[in-house]
Formats: sequence, C-alpha cells, structure tokens
Amino acid sequence: MTTLGKPLERQSLSTVVQERLSRAIVSGELAAGERLREPELATRLGVSRAPVREALIGLEFAGLVLSDERGHSSVPVMQADDLQEIFLVRLALEPVAMQQASLRLSKEVVAALKSNIERTRSVETLAELGAIDVEFHDLIVQASELPRLRKLWSFVRYQIELWLNQMQPLVSENFAETRNLTVKSHLQLVKAFQSGDADAAFAAMRQHITGWQSHLADGQAVNSSNT
Repeated sequence: MTTLGKPLERQSLSTVVQERLSRAIVSGELAAGERLREPELATRLGVSRAPVREALIGLEFAGLVLSDERGHSSVPVMQADDLQEIFLVRLALEPVAMQQASLRLSKEVVAALKSNIERTRSVETLAELGAIDVEFHDLIVQASELPRLRKLWSFVRYQIELWLNQMQPLVSENFAETRNLTVKSHLQLVKAFQSGDADAAFAAMRQHITGWQSHLADGQAVNSSNT
C-alpha cells in the first residue's frame, strides 16, 4: 500500500495529512515538479479539501512545496544552489549538535548510532540509504538536548531527504560505493562522539559535512558534463 493510500488515524487531520504528504514528497511518490492539486490529493487521502489546503501551507513553510503567483502548488525540483544552501545550514547546526551531544555522552545514543550503521550495511536502495542516513544525524541532533536547534533541524531534515532522493541518478551506478562510504564516515563520527573531546567531535562533524558537500558537488558536475 502506498503512503497516500493508508487509512488515516484519529489525530489532528491537517497534521496527519501534512505528515503523509511530506513522506510522499521526500520518497518521490509525489515526483519532483509534480503539480499538487487539492481535489486530487483530498480524494486520494479520503478527506475534505480543507486539511489538504492547511497541510500544503505548512509544507510550503517547510520548503517541501512551492507555490507560484497563481497559487498553484508543486513539488520542488532541487538544484545545485539548493544543495549548497542545505549544506551551509547543516554546517551551522550539526557540528554544534555533535559537540553538545558528546558532552552528554549516552550509552543509549551510542548503541542507537551503532545499530543504525549496522542497518545501513544492508540497505538495498538509495531511498533507504537516504532515510537511514538522515536518521543517523537525527539521533545526534536529538541527543544535543538543545530545543531550538532541534526545531531548526526539523525544518531542514526533510529537505535533506528530499534532495538525497532527487540526487539518485547521480549515484545510482555507484550505490555500493556510496553505501560503504556512508558506513565508513558514520563509524568515524561515532569514534569522535565517544572520544570525550567535544571540540574534536565538533571538528569531525564539520569535516564530515564538508567532505560530503564536495563529494556530491563533484557528482553533480560530472553528471552535468555528460548531459
């Protein structure tokens, strides 16, 4: 059953609709550039148009929906400039989260990070890899126990996953390499996290993000030269 086809539970309807739509967007079920029509979405979700309208407004604020001057909504098509901006935001948030989480070193968090890495070894699709990658970073952000930082992260994490999903053509031929590189780099982060050196943890996360920024930017450049 698809994301949009699941029965809705008794929660705030617009909240449930927004979450359902966000997952459909970042997973690619609602494709990049696809027009988002309220009547069609309402029918697929089995709700009225009102909660769909509210959800689309919330998703526009979160950067997962674009609206044009005529009020038409669509799924964003992520570009190279979006990648650069996302990584700038990550550089502002995640090294601080890593530093603060390491100061609150928790065996439970370490175990969760290691479990995530073991599951990463066995993922078979880029969509799964993107989701589990974001989950790893989310564990660190949540462990920082910084409410404002976590709120800012919640805004950007779905955009990260959306971009990772849309970049699939860039790395589809090198999936195993990308997965192995993800595992290797996350193991390095766990080592830094456990070191007891908060400044080293900060530096490790910063290096991790800039390394992937360069790696993915190079992939985009190669892809552009071949088209």
